[in-house]
Amino acid sequence: MLRNLILVLLAATTLVTLLAVHLLRRDRPPPHPSDTVLTVEQIQSLATLVTTRITVHSELSVTVRGYLGELTVHWSGPGSVLLGPDLEKARIIHRDEARQTATVALPEPAVLERTLDLDHGRIDGRFDGIWQAAPDPDLLCTLQRRVLAGAQLALSDAITDEHRAASRHVAERAVQRLGESIGWIIDLQWQVPERSAAGRQ
Repeated sequence: MLRNLILVLLAATTLVTLLAVHLLRRDRPPPHPSDTVLTVEQIQSLATLVTTRITVHSELSVTVRGYLGELTVHWSGPGSVLLGPDLEKARIIHRDEARQTATVALPEPAVLERTLDLDHGRIDGRFDGIWQAAPDPDLLCTLQRRVLAGAQLALSDAITDEHRAASRHVAERAVQRLGESIGWIIDLQWQVPERSAAGRQ
């Protein structure tokens, strides 16, 4: 008799528990996808997060020759290159709002900024010939500006495929984190540069 009573109580307790779980599930609102829709503007807001700053060394010499002698200006020192995709050219080529998935196309990483470290570099000027006895400060100043401008442009030549691969990885992680923050799955595709595409035709 006691055993039967215990079994009845256990069955009743189980029934009450199942009923409570059912009621809680019924009252709970069903899960729904995020109301946030992925936009190009959200991707473009990542501008400072998808770039990689790379430190490189630059060196450049320029010589100007004239009837009275010659002037050589030499620059040597560090510089930095900001590498990353131009997000102004980002495109959403596929978007499924129901499944919250998207395919985003970004341009290949390119040089966005070049900077010479003038505080830790050195620029020298040397006059030879008659100019050595009567140096022209205006000519020296002009040639120094030309050398610095050329050295700044030459910073891009130090960028390697490994640098570009690292830059792509940084951009991919930033875009993926954006997707995770709004509940979207983003597949990233890299656009082939126009010149490269034309070269294969």
